[in-house]
Amino acid sequence: MKRLVGTVLSLAVLAVATACSRPAAMSMALSCVDVRPVPVPARSVRLPHSLAAGYELASNADLKRTHDAVVSSYMDLNDVSREEAELWLTVQLEAEDLNAWLLERYPNELGQVRLEHTAPGTLVVPTTDPASLLGDVELARYPHLSSVVVERVVWSKRTVVAIVRCLHDRYYGIRRNEAQFAVDLDPVAGRIWIEAADTDVGRAFLASAAVAGEVLASRGVIETRTQPWHPPGVQKGG
Repeated sequence: MKRLVGTVLSLAVLAVATACSRPAAMSMALSCVDVRPVPVPARSVRLPHSLAAGYELASNADLKRTHDAVVSSYMDLNDVSREEAELWLTVQLEAEDLNAWLLERYPNELGQVRLEHTAPGTLVVPTTDPASLLGDVELARYPHLSSVVVERVVWSKRTVVAIVRCLHDRYYGIRRNEAQFAVDLDPVAGRIWIEAADTDVGRAFLASAAVAGEVLASRGVIETRTQPWHPPGVQKGG
């Protein structure tokens, strides 16, 4: 009977020990793609008057001449009408304020807002929640709303920053500088590439257990690829 009780207790202790060790094992296998930043509270702020009223040309004669010169130059270079050039300049001037306002309203959903250079006068607003943005009555007050293109993305800007920081922290000190370790990321599709130089050190880095484990844990989200080696101190593509 004592032997039976001892066996039962031993099995119970083993079960508890196994259960307690499980979270640690799981955390070790956690991929950086599963990392999410702590949500921050959104602010229900109204569209600023400066944006709602639209860009107004300053009465200063020198500024007006500068404005007209920029518009005329853009018209000549891009073969567009004055109205199109004026819209391009207006969106350029208002983009920063609009981005700051949207970031207050959608801090956890907003991506990296950008000017679309292939379609001048267009502001692309990436978000993980397009429906909320498209139905935003405050944003609807923006006079140049037709210039705003809402783009669905898998990851917000805050999530992208958290993932990249996780990857850089994870490979700190693993000859990553010699390997020319870099991260390329597509927030629209939710894809990541861990890159290294096409050298012995770079290829060894990508084949290391640390990187291979990350790729496996990412469930197909992360891939690896080599890039041409560039001299230290020279930016890639420079």
